[in-house]
Amino acid sequence: MRRHRSGFTLIELVLVVAIFLIVTMLGFGLTRDTMPRYRARKAAAMFMGNVSRCRMLAIEVNRECRVLMGDFDGSPASLSSANVGLYYVQIGNKSLNSDTYETLPTTEVSGQGTWDLSVGSTDYLRNVSILEWSSISGTSASGSESIVFSPRGFVTNPNADFNDGYIQIDFVNKVAYAKGINDVFNVKIARTGMTRLDNPLMNEPYPSEAPGTASTSTSD
Repeated sequence: MRRHRSGFTLIELVLVVAIFLIVTMLGFGLTRDTMPRYRARKAAAMFMGNVSRCRMLAIEVNRECRVLMGDFDGSPASLSSANVGLYYVQIGNKSLNSDTYETLPTTEVSGQGTWDLSVGSTDYLRNVSILEWSSISGTSASGSESIVFSPRGFVTNPNADFNDGYIQIDFVNKVAYAKGINDVFNVKIARTGMTRLDNPLMNEPYPSEAPGTASTSTSD
């Protein structure tokens, strides 16, 4: 009786290894392109969550809450420059015209209050930055760069801070931006406090929420 051959030939092993390497390289290429986009969306979604959280805190503690924008990336299309993005969640000392704000956590409110996307921070997200935002004057008491919520849950910033009904903060995928691709996630905050996330590469806004109020609407 003839003995049956077992195992693989050298050619078969070479073919398997070659296929494995091709699949691995394809997967690496896809990951290299998709991960920065995923991180940018994650940073934008995290900011949306913090804006909503600030709104709810203002309602719960019956005092103003503000999201204070700290720093942005001045060279978003350069991968050689470090990514930058900084903002704070702070509670005021009054229900109206607070003259001091305290960054979370406070004696009353727990949770993280400083969010930093730069290298070395626990919130670091590689190749993700905040773009320079349009003028945000805040309120006379809160100071500039502040998105201020009243205990009623409304944004009390003046009309001039709203562009087409929104205050907008943009999170950029620097890898795509360096290639001339406008992969930017726009977080839009309406006077009602509702937020939405848009991206020029997406067909539809995500998530879909109530539209912003007209920039000519009166402060509440």
